[in-house]
Amino acid sequence: NEKLIESLIANSLLLSQDVLKFAVEYADRISYDSIRRMAEEVKKIYGSTGLDPLLEKAIFGDFTSVAEKLKNKDESEMTPAEKLALFFITNFEGEVAG
Repeated sequence: NEKLIESLIANSLLLSQDVLKFAVEYADRISYDSIRRMAEEVKKIYGSTGLDPLLEKAIFGDFTSVAEKLKNKDESEMTPAEKLALFFITNFEGEVAG
C-alpha cells in the first residue's frame, strides 16, 4: 500500500506540473492571474512548480530580475523557458500589482 500511495503522489505531482506547463505554453489564451494562481497552488502543495527557475520568477511577477538576466540575450539564443519568461514580461508586466 505504501508503494501505491507513493506512486499516486508522484503521479499527482507530475500531473499538476504538466497542467501548469500546459497553461504556461498556452499563456496567450489564458489570463496571467489564472496561471499565477495555478502556479501558487502547485508550489504550495508540492513545494515546487517544476518549471525553469527563471520562468517561475516571471510567473510570480519578478520581471525586473528576469529582464536583467535576459537583457543581453538575442531571442535566437534563448531557451524555450527564457522565451516564455520574455513573453510574460512583454505581455503581463502591466497587469502585476505589487
